Amino acid sequence: MTSAPDPPPLPCLFWKDSKRASYNFYDDVHTLEAISSFIDKQMAKPITALKTIDEVTSFISEAVSNNHISLVGFFTDSDMQDDEIEDFTNYAKKVHSNSRVYCGIVEDEEVSRYFMKELKWFDRPPAVVLTRPKGDINLLMPEEEFNSNNTYHTSYLLDLETTPLSTWVLANSLPPVTYLTPYTFTILASIGKPMVLCFLDWKSSTSGNLPNSLITTEIQLAAREYSKDVTFVIADGSSHLDRMAVVGVKGGMSALPAIVINGNDRRTEVFPEELPINGETIGGFIAGFLKGKGGSMALAASKRNKRNQVIRDTNNEEEVDKVGQLETMDAESDSKFHIINVNSENFESVVLNEDKDVLLMVYKSTHCDKCKSLSVYYKRVGLRFWELGFENQINICRLEIGDGRSNLLPNLELGTLPILILLPKNRPRQPPYIYYTGVGKVQAIMKWVEENGGVKNLGELPHLNEEEKVRYKEQIKVREDRRKLRLSERELEEIEGKKLKKLEDEL
Repeated sequence: MTSAPDPPPLPCLFWKDSKRASYNFYDDVHTLEAISSFIDKQMAKPITALKTIDEVTSFISEAVSNNHISLVGFFTDSDMQDDEIEDFTNYAKKVHSNSRVYCGIVEDEEVSRYFMKELKWFDRPPAVVLTRPKGDINLLMPEEEFNSNNTYHTSYLLDLETTPLSTWVLANSLPPVTYLTPYTFTILASIGKPMVLCFLDWKSSTSGNLPNSLITTEIQLAAREYSKDVTFVIADGSSHLDRMAVVGVKGGMSALPAIVINGNDRRTEVFPEELPINGETIGGFIAGFLKGKGGSMALAASKRNKRNQVIRDTNNEEEVDKVGQLETMDAESDSKFHIINVNSENFESVVLNEDKDVLLMVYKSTHCDKCKSLSVYYKRVGLRFWELGFENQINICRLEIGDGRSNLLPNLELGTLPILILLPKNRPRQPPYIYYTGVGKVQAIMKWVEENGGVKNLGELPHLNEEEKVRYKEQIKVREDRRKLRLSERELEEIEGKKLKKLEDEL
């Protein structure tokens, strides 16, 4: 497995066919239904031969009913179109590992012409027809609503298109406005366009003072004009608070609704909170971002159209640290516990320095109790590595997300914060990164660093200094003495019980 090209980050699932040397990695959501579908697909052929009209319609209906995408290649002359058939077959083999894409092929002229002339799915063969579910009717473009069976069709002429088939499939796999899920995010990232993220309080019917349905309608208006340049995504803010912080939205749920553009060049820009949310202002915001002018064009649009002014909830609750339980990290604690605050100015010299191990905590300072809880132990980690004399072998660092800082490390996968990453010495600072998945305790983190990095010989109980070790061993001795005492008392009770039972038996 280690020889497989570009394996995904761990943990991962993969399929190994006994007849082939290659691996098919699973890249979908980790649910029983999705994984079972992936296994079934791997056991079947990469492409299904469809010989009748009923077989074609059944193949497509089954795929769409399971929220999958069907690709059907229509051909009328296997001799004249052999190159196109080979191209489509090869593509089907490449996407065989994708549990969401199912490929079928029609080589019967009569069947192909039925779907061309009667249903008008394509202009002429050879062609590929992509069919996918429409999804939520509230997130659809008007031109997608023509099909009464809740599906969306589009076609690709194999002998005419200059865009690669794989690129075309990606571009048409999702509606112009879609929900953010692990699966859709994978597709959106592959498409490679700047992403417009609209965070809403989806568990409620409104965000701020505006109905969610109204905001999505305004997003659709912007998508009509700019879907060729950017992708549009609706995300539930309550489920993506960490992602909101990553792209610069501060204030948690009180900041909703929030719109952000995440660019391919690692630029992010937040839609100005003071502006109304409508198609014109969103469009101006996108145009300004694409032209490098920021939100100035959105501001100009707001002077013409003041529709949908937002009133957001204010969050005046002050966050209070609890010593030993919930603590923030700042310049004072950095000095005391020997932790380096990473920023754009020192990132290259500190994190990209391959002469040392680098332990990096990625976190946010507000609205994250888990981050504050781990900070208590992380400070101790920094102090103990320094007290043990390893300051020349490892940098203990912190990186607060937001304001574009998380983009300093390429392809960093941000799940639920906080996260710990180890960058071992003499190793390139690039994926796959080593992520910590253990308990948030000082000794466990230090031992993990010892196992995976260049720092060795930490010794027994590295998280304790000499005075603490003495107290710890005393506590262990007291605990052991108590255990033995309880054991002796229990044994005595058992002996007395046996004597009593013997006496009762004799009587």
